[in-house]
Amino acid sequence: MEYSITEEDQYMLVQLSGKLVNDNDIAKILEDVQAIIDEKDFQNSDTEIRILPKLNILIDLSELELMSSSGLSLLVRLLTKARKTGGECILIQLPDYIANLMLITKLESIFNIKNSLDEAIDALKLA
Repeated sequence: MEYSITEEDQYMLVQLSGKLVNDNDIAKILEDVQAIIDEKDFQNSDTEIRILPKLNILIDLSELELMSSSGLSLLVRLLTKARKTGGECILIQLPDYIANLMLITKLESIFNIKNSLDEAIDALKLA
């Protein structure tokens, strides 16, 4: 399992490749995403109110060979993190087997799914 996380102005791009089946890999991805969120998170010292910036997460699955139920859990957890801040989580370039998995689990109705990074970025502009 290999992954990279790139921060852009409007979104965080998570690129996954290989086999997403190991719980330790999934925990590390979540930890790295949370570290980026924590960097952007700040507390208003006057009101003690925690302010979370809007978080958009784009997940490129084009190089993913295999994904377990733990991998599905990762996607749902990232979606939850994004939507809690008023942001969005968009899945990009799903291999056929993942597209079928999303259909069977009915997750295709919950996730925003796009065919390319450009389509995903355009969708964020419309949101």
